[in-house]
Amino acid sequence: MKRFFLLLLACLLVISSASCKPQDDGQGNGEHIHDFSKKVTTEPYLIQSATCKNPAIYYYSCECGMMGEEFFFDSVPSAHKYIAGRCTWCDKVQPDNFEGPDGSDSAIELPIVPYK
Repeated sequence: MKRFFLLLLACLLVISSASCKPQDDGQGNGEHIHDFSKKVTTEPYLIQSATCKNPAIYYYSCECGMMGEEFFFDSVPSAHKYIAGRCTWCDKVQPDNFEGPDGSDSAIELPIVPYK
């Protein structure tokens, strides 16, 4: 929730500080027409950070800095983020950090069972 309000505040600051320079529209009006086709991958345009399953999502922006309503996916999902041997996003066990039933990361000795 806190992140949402920070994102909203950042959006409002970008929109309020963006000053569009008049561009000639061919009819001499000199009005800026927003073209939300610029892919900016910085914090104010971030909707959702990348996880191990999903890529980051950003809003398209105009050359003047104003944020559009459409969004795009950036690159590919990020690598797993392991803390204490598990991915914080998908709960996958870290391959090189196996935890045995006793809580240790030592090798498990299996009993030898004779073949009958």
